[in-house]
Amino acid sequence: MDLLSLHPQHLPLKYNLALCLYQQADTLFNQEIRRVSQTRQAIQYLVQSLKLFHLIQHLSPFQFHFHRTCDLSPSLRNLSVEIYNEMLKVAENKVYLIEDMLQIS
Repeated sequence: MDLLSLHPQHLPLKYNLALCLYQQADTLFNQEIRRVSQTRQAIQYLVQSLKLFHLIQHLSPFQFHFHRTCDLSPSLRNLSVEIYNEMLKVAENKVYLIEDMLQIS
């Protein structure tokens, strides 16, 4: 969270945070025995993760890279777009899973 507060526009940090929050929630939900407070915490993690994944879905590939895209060589720009597209696929999948988990909980 500290890095994200220092670099609020850095999309890979947001992506990693969303994945971590999702994983934490998934771990909590898969416990055989859990407390109500743990379930509430897991739901909060899912809601935060969902917001971050929605953000990723609505950004262009060129907003992905921390640096301005005009500073990138064509090969790095293409790599940046490929990485963004992979992140977008994961984000879309996670959004579906999170919405399903939130309905069930």
